[in-house]
Amino acid sequence: MRVLLRCDGGPGIGVGHVMRCLAIAEEATARGHDVSLAGIVEGELLTAALHRVGVTVHPVPGRLGAAGDLPDEAVWTAQDVVHVDSYTVSTDLLDVLDGLGRGSRPTLSVMHDGRDGRRPCDIAVDPTLGAECTPRPAGATWSLRGSRWVPLRPSVRTLQRLDGPAPSRPLRVVVVMGGADPAGCAPDAVAAVQAAATSLDVDVDVTAVASPRTRDRLDALAAQSDGAVTVIEPTPDLAPHLARADLVVSAAGTTVWELCAMRVPMALVCVVENQRAGYEEVLRRGMACGLGTPADLRGADAIGRLAHLLADHGVRGELARTADEVVDGLGAWRIVSAWETVVAGARPAPEPSPGRGGGGPHTSSDGGDATTLSVRPATVDDAELLLEWRNDATTRAASRSSEPISLEEHLRWLRSTLARDDRHLLVAADDAGPVGTVRWDREAPGEWEVSITVAASRRRSGLARTLLLAGEQWLSDAAGQGQVDELSVYLAVVHEDNTASLRLFTRAGYLPDTPATSEGFARYLKLAR
Repeated sequence: MRVLLRCDGGPGIGVGHVMRCLAIAEEATARGHDVSLAGIVEGELLTAALHRVGVTVHPVPGRLGAAGDLPDEAVWTAQDVVHVDSYTVSTDLLDVLDGLGRGSRPTLSVMHDGRDGRRPCDIAVDPTLGAECTPRPAGATWSLRGSRWVPLRPSVRTLQRLDGPAPSRPLRVVVVMGGADPAGCAPDAVAAVQAAATSLDVDVDVTAVASPRTRDRLDALAAQSDGAVTVIEPTPDLAPHLARADLVVSAAGTTVWELCAMRVPMALVCVVENQRAGYEEVLRRGMACGLGTPADLRGADAIGRLAHLLADHGVRGELARTADEVVDGLGAWRIVSAWETVVAGARPAPEPSPGRGGGGPHTSSDGGDATTLSVRPATVDDAELLLEWRNDATTRAASRSSEPISLEEHLRWLRSTLARDDRHLLVAADDAGPVGTVRWDREAPGEWEVSITVAASRRRSGLARTLLLAGEQWLSDAAGQGQVDELSVYLAVVHEDNTASLRLFTRAGYLPDTPATSEGFARYLKLAR
């Protein structure tokens, strides 16, 4: 697969877009894909990072902050995927690619942050925390929303700070306000940390990342600190510094996600307005301590919050544990897997119909005449039919456990299942009789894993996809009526050798969520909105 990444970065506009693209580039090249980058990239930090990954850079017209859309046509027309991570590239890019003619144009993937950078595309990726619970953006064929898709570099994923006892040495604090520090607030953050440490009479060693506009002020603070402040240049190798820290004071940008994956406690500054939504959501979830805006760093509130963090090892550890639950480090893997799946021919499922009620019929016209399935919750009266389906040889072979089930064991399981609120077992039928079952198991808040069984007598009749979509419709309707807990994600676990199930789920809008386990089971997901 040939991939072109379109982004810009450097002093004055920041490095976040390029660093996200580089994380994806590392994942894609590790899988053997051909990756290049188009854009204007300036500054030693980014040029060194690009050189390390070995990504070819194609220039685009214009200048940093006002760059053109694409390089020479011969470059981008030869791609399988064009991935845009920019707020300034034209919103008409999909029309430009469509002008190549159907069947010849690249798949257009777009990284956006809420509304910033959003444009019509084939695959829209919004890694904003909580975005999976927001409506899908208009103009996107596929929409990947939420912190699952935060792209992190492999060097970050392999570093994770272990939460041991409170250190007897001076506390290590890193201050990093992004590659550009547009507000020039790193010196104020260092001064706030020093003031907090002084109020507690504790020793703190501070490492501060300088930008051209803050270097002189940071050097002055270091000279006055008797060795307690060290100033370093922006570097692609910052992750080890962060992983060793007891606390990181950071801008609320892309560094936040690296800190989450590394389990490092953080105090955040909302440096620019487009960080506001993410900053507030991180605080709402208890993943970090908020220090406000750059102007707030000199105030007593920010210093007091820092003092509270420096004084309490337990509070810092709880922040880190909460953050670690949100970002698992597989974002780049998921993005590249989505590209591979879509380029290979996966297609999204139709939009769900308006709520019909938890037991209403689902109608699908997939592959021919419309098929109507009635879906209802199972009862104990279905026990023998359900056991027959569960013990079918084909069903057992595709299950995690292949041993046949006795009637006594099945009845215990069925009664227990019907009494649970974290499991919903459905029976589907059409005019010809029973078709199969759909079972939903809650794996995490808002996340439900599906298992489907098509009756042996109804196989090879093209009903599996309709059955799956009918089950999704029932769960969506039931969630809308408050009959089940929140719903944000449908999940499916499929063995990598089960080509029929893989084809079923990728044709129903599911994309890879986790790599296959040692037993060969991989997880797929589909957003419920």
